[in-house]
Amino acid sequence: MIAKVLKPTSTFGGIGYSEKKIDTGQGVFMGAENFSVAGNVKMPESFYVSYLERLCNTNDRIKNRQFHAAISCEGKSYSPEELTDIGKKWMSLMGYSEQPFLIYYHGDTANSHIHIISSRVRPDGSRVNPSFEGKRAVTCMNQIMGLDLAHSSKEDIGRFFEYNFSSIAQAKMILESMNWQVREKDNELLVIKNGTVCNRLSKDEILNKCTNYNTDKNRVSQLKAVFSKYAPGMDAKEFSEFMKKKFGVEIIYHKAKGHDKPYGYSVIDHAQKNVFKGSEIFPLKNLLKQPKADDKLNILNDLMNTLSLDTTQDFHSFKKELAKVGFNLNWNGKISLKRNLSSVKQIDEALLKRIKYNTRLYEASKFSCSSETDIKELAKLFYVKSSDLAFVQMNRTEAKIYEDIINSTLNNRLDLTSTLEAQNLKFLKSGNNSFIVDSSNKRVYNCTDILKKYQGEAIGLENRNNIDVKKNIDKSIYRSPRSNIGNIIISIFSSYKAGNGEQDRRRRRRGGDSDSDNN
Repeated sequence: MIAKVLKPTSTFGGIGYSEKKIDTGQGVFMGAENFSVAGNVKMPESFYVSYLERLCNTNDRIKNRQFHAAISCEGKSYSPEELTDIGKKWMSLMGYSEQPFLIYYHGDTANSHIHIISSRVRPDGSRVNPSFEGKRAVTCMNQIMGLDLAHSSKEDIGRFFEYNFSSIAQAKMILESMNWQVREKDNELLVIKNGTVCNRLSKDEILNKCTNYNTDKNRVSQLKAVFSKYAPGMDAKEFSEFMKKKFGVEIIYHKAKGHDKPYGYSVIDHAQKNVFKGSEIFPLKNLLKQPKADDKLNILNDLMNTLSLDTTQDFHSFKKELAKVGFNLNWNGKISLKRNLSSVKQIDEALLKRIKYNTRLYEASKFSCSSETDIKELAKLFYVKSSDLAFVQMNRTEAKIYEDIINSTLNNRLDLTSTLEAQNLKFLKSGNNSFIVDSSNKRVYNCTDILKKYQGEAIGLENRNNIDVKKNIDKSIYRSPRSNIGNIIISIFSSYKAGNGEQDRRRRRRGGDSDSDNN
């Protein structure tokens, strides 16, 4: 793990750099600490830059205001969430625990890494100590990794001894499956990560554990049945991924140096903590066979039954699971073999309805609302039950953004709908209530009360309760990239413009309606 403090600058260009990575699909916003908004709420780039600049204006003697650092790991050995957690601990040791800072994950290089941007000026105007930052960056990271890896290795070794295994080789496989490197030295197994020896295991202790090995015959019988049912219809890679995800069973192939074809394999049963020789379960030659079309079709019913047990899956995750084993699923519920689009099976109607519903629910759950009563409107918007949605309230700072837009627009007698659309916001009307929907930042703001002082002339769409667009929503969900689904759903509603009477009111407002009263 490498931590590097980048050259300080007078502006906060590091934010723009990382935001562009998000736009190109190469970066992910991981959170904001110590800002005036919740860390899991993504604000526009301009908000973060303005916030940090205002903070730095309390001390104009400090010219190089931006603190910018990068933390990288070897390959993809750490997840974005794990890197983010390490980054927060590192910032605390570096003296930035009380400072506002942003964390972005970048996955565009061979080594996963995060960027951290903060201010070198504290809220009281003092400067965060910059002395020996380069050396302290390394020292603090070593401290974190030493403490974390020692603790992690101790926990994993505790879990390791819960497994039922019969040899040193199998013991090493278990530890390696936990993402540790293992090296034999004298009478020990060295447990290593990132080049650091984090723990040591006595071979005598491991061999003593092996003497108590007993083959779990019932589990062997279960696995034989599962292998016999699914393996003939999948290639080796498809089957390995399927078994690990659905049954907690990891397949390890053994190859001689310089050879691509395995000579054997082992099975690590993480679900019931056993290790088996592959020959005890299923012949290797059958596992390596390429499945024929008929073989794949024969497993489809069993496969569907297994996948349907997960009631939380939405359409996209269900489709992805089928794709992993060579099948395609279209929005109408027809399943076909890849490269052979003729339909082979129609998905059960109840299951299809459930996974489509879960897709809309997944998107709706990303939104926050201005009040708890608005959760019902959010549910209507996505055609889901309000009881299935948890209320996530936007904070006062977020709500004020929309209040300021409305006040500024209507006080200057401008067209509200056009103003909102220019900022990628949508104006919706439902019954007697009016809403601003911000699909970029995932918010629904009830603006009914603030519009009352403008004599209730809400400029927007006709009542959405009278519009049945569910079919169009479903089509858009299927045809659009998953990241754009929320935006697409909102856009569908916005395409239903108000009638001529509403358009007349818009023209009057743009021209200065004498009946309007700006209080």
